[in-house]
Amino acid sequence: RGEATAEEMQRRFFQEAATTSRLSHPNMVRVYDFGETDGGFLFLAMERLVGETLQDIRESNVRTGTVMHDVEAANVGIAVLRSLGEAHAHGLVHRDLKPANIFLHEIAGGERIVKVLDFGIVKDIDASMTQAGKALGTPTHMSPEQAMGTPVDARSDLYALGVCLYECVTGTLPFMAENPLAIVMQHVTEPVTPVEKRLPGKVRPAIATVIERALSKLPDERY
Repeated sequence: RGEATAEEMQRRFFQEAATTSRLSHPNMVRVYDFGETDGGFLFLAMERLVGETLQDIRESNVRTGTVMHDVEAANVGIAVLRSLGEAHAHGLVHRDLKPANIFLHEIAGGERIVKVLDFGIVKDIDASMTQAGKALGTPTHMSPEQAMGTPVDARSDLYALGVCLYECVTGTLPFMAENPLAIVMQHVTEPVTPVEKRLPGKVRPAIATVIERALSKLPDERY
């Protein structure tokens, strides 16, 4: 099928903006207003955040040859799960969870609050979406079922979070290849290398077990 028309894109924008504005968990970036200007421009007014994304932290760790402490990674994961819990309770799936969409927002006193960003391709499980919307996602963090174009649910987000946590604690993605299609196929067919094998003696077995179960190929084998 061809690309979505301007009308379809506009409809999707308003649907997704309305969806995101219903979410109010502290670990979710807030959407305050959205609409269309007199000049025909679509706008989205969101909470202003100060800090850095998990991707920024990952890149800094790569430069310094370090990895995130397993407990710190677990705490980020818990905060993300709380945010997703609200979305999933509304029947919504993020579909593009990755380090660039996880923001550590700095507040007074030096504390940081995890904020989940970019529900821009969020899919209402009960809603009809165009084919263009179904194809979206990031190959490095895409669940096997999303990669194969089969229906996805909350467990697909758990897989993507598992990928995020795996790369935080090991310093590398679970699957790497020269092109996106090869990465996608690895998500579908290749078993993940255990965390302990990638980074011996550095990650608590309990945390490694949680991450590896989240990366199960079959949704029924995840949490």
